[in-house]
Amino acid sequence: MEDKLKITDFTEEFIRYDYHTDEDGNRYRAPTTVVKFRKVRNANSIMRTLNFVIDTITLVSIILLLWWGYLKLVPDNRVNDELNIILQLLAILAISGIYYTFLEYKYQRTVGKWITNTIVFNEYCERPSLKQIIRRTFLRAWSIFFLRFNLLYYLNDEGHCREYHDRSSNTWVVSMKEYREIKELLHEQNINEDNV
Repeated sequence: MEDKLKITDFTEEFIRYDYHTDEDGNRYRAPTTVVKFRKVRNANSIMRTLNFVIDTITLVSIILLLWWGYLKLVPDNRVNDELNIILQLLAILAISGIYYTFLEYKYQRTVGKWITNTIVFNEYCERPSLKQIIRRTFLRAWSIFFLRFNLLYYLNDEGHCREYHDRSSNTWVVSMKEYREIKELLHEQNINEDNV
């Protein structure tokens, strides 16, 4: 079975003008075709921050709604305060984990990603595996607490952002425009390989 083409293996051509010297010692400028690896244009830090804010608002709304239902079902006198706090924290972690895992695995998008028109995928421009999504979700919680304020560390030279949970799970978050371009490149390069 042939190896699949990874999105980090895509190449692109561009024209560079180099200086050369002819046999008489005169300098002239001539075009040279250069092939280089194409960088994946990750979603920028503004989109990523908007994703985070929208998903946080969505999660808080879900948690408050569930908590309201819980209070209606369980009278206050049946749960002591310490246990109540522990249950709340566990519920928040569980609901957050289920929210991200379900939506990113099933649809490749959370509510925030739908609104900002971004999508998550793996190195083959496919739906990430459940293992990758679970890893992403676990590491996202860690990175929110410890790395959110180091966002500049994750920006590349073009202002695009690939955070810790993306790198560690080998996933990318890009705009839908970039996603379509990658899909098109994948299709073109597969056709070129078939013709060779």
